[in-house]
Amino acid sequence: MADRYPLAKDVAEQIAQRLGVSTSYLLCVSIEDEDTLHRADQIFSELSKHAVSVSESYVNALKDRDDALTLKLITASMKAVYYQQLESSSCLE
Repeated sequence: MADRYPLAKDVAEQIAQRLGVSTSYLLCVSIEDEDTLHRADQIFSELSKHAVSVSESYVNALKDRDDALTLKLITASMKAVYYQQLESSSCLE
């Protein structure tokens, strides 16, 4: 609903229960506060480097599940770029 109509917490709790997700996921999915944008920028900056300068263990350790859609998308996209640079089959797992 493009953030025009805030989702009431009690309604979010019921929807989340039916979907099997956390309530915070529904309430925070569109969050774009300073901290979220800073974390997204850090992930982008780090994984924009040439793949050989970033360890695979670092990339694998990156949390790709987050309530903020911005972080989920940037992490998934940049992991894909990283593995494409490595031409690694582990990205298919």
